[in-house]
Amino acid sequence: MHLTLRQPNRLLLGALMLGVCADYFFNGRALGISVPLFVMLFIAFLISLGAREGQRPPRTALWFGGLALCFGAGVMLRATPLLVLLDLLVVLGFMFLLVALYRGTSLRQLPIARILDRTLRAIVTISFEPAPLIAHGVRSVPTRRIDRLLPIGRGLLLALPVLACFGGLLMSADSVFAS
Repeated sequence: MHLTLRQPNRLLLGALMLGVCADYFFNGRALGISVPLFVMLFIAFLISLGAREGQRPPRTALWFGGLALCFGAGVMLRATPLLVLLDLLVVLGFMFLLVALYRGTSLRQLPIARILDRTLRAIVTISFEPAPLIAHGVRSVPTRRIDRLLPIGRGLLLALPVLACFGGLLMSADSVFAS
């Protein structure tokens, strides 16, 4: 299942924004309202990307989005770790099914083996598709803009070892001063 997008940079920018939101919502924070918020952002991004590409989702795919949102709210409402884990697994499963069925036929017309096949293909696509999209995004940048960014890149490359060295020294000094 190879995606042919008219605007692959939108997909990359949206994926980057979802990654930043996921880092903000989930890194070092308790699960709660962040799960349904992230699911809503994911669904909104998928629908907006599909609208820009001229793809309308089948209704069953949207039902999976709604179910993922409901189970995401279950994560927010439950305190039992086992139920939270099960809710998270169901949310991930529904999100994978949403992606797998977004461009295809409705669920009623597919046998179980084909649904599992599409889900596995969606996982593979999510895992490996960004590399060609990034390559396409880099090729689409005008060379004048790249020429202006090269000195900045060289400066960052030269500053990185110095920053890592002093950052490591200052982090180790904190523990010495704290004791």
